[in-house]
Amino acid sequence: MLTPSELAALAAAWEPARAAGVLGSASLSDLWEHTAGFVSAVCSSFSGRAEQLNLRVVDVGTGAGVPGLLLAHQLPRSHVTLLDASERRLDHVRRARRALELLDRTTIAHGRAEDVGRFPDFRGAFDVAVARLLGDPRDTLELLVPFVRSGGLLVVSTTEAAADVWAQLPVEGLPLGPAVVQGTSDRFASIRLVGAIPDTLPRPPKARQRAPFFR
Repeated sequence: MLTPSELAALAAAWEPARAAGVLGSASLSDLWEHTAGFVSAVCSSFSGRAEQLNLRVVDVGTGAGVPGLLLAHQLPRSHVTLLDASERRLDHVRRARRALELLDRTTIAHGRAEDVGRFPDFRGAFDVAVARLLGDPRDTLELLVPFVRSGGLLVVSTTEAAADVWAQLPVEGLPLGPAVVQGTSDRFASIRLVGAIPDTLPRPPKARQRAPFFR
């Protein structure tokens, strides 16, 4: 758990993010509990304790740094890359990572997921890719897959209403195993990458909308 001094430092660092509407109304306690769901999914999939796992994690569409920064705090031996298309949002991440003294275990990356996922240093480079309520499950999966190595893991926070969507996995064209959905009030879908990343992924936005892998 965050110490009182860390809580105070993070609250102050994220004040501009709250004023800008990037964090919403969730309290720091709520955000911490939400991140714990990601940690639980990762620990279950890799059969290890949080403090033991040594993983490369990418948080796609991190916003102000949730869940990425809190994941870095809860997975002390892992390295987390925080990716977002907005430099303004990444400024909130920079303040927060300094407040939590996570400069040595986090990296900031600016760009669109569909572009960055094709960069050699990012493609297939991570053990875990996470996303918090990034958008439509079909679009989210296609954007996350290119970041993860074969055998790696995707973890996405989702809703009960999307359970039927996750139940359709695996599907032809995406090298994914079945989704495991955990949680009660907050839901988390964990999906294992079971093969090589197709060169065609991710497709351009119009192609993803015109021909989604599953409906």
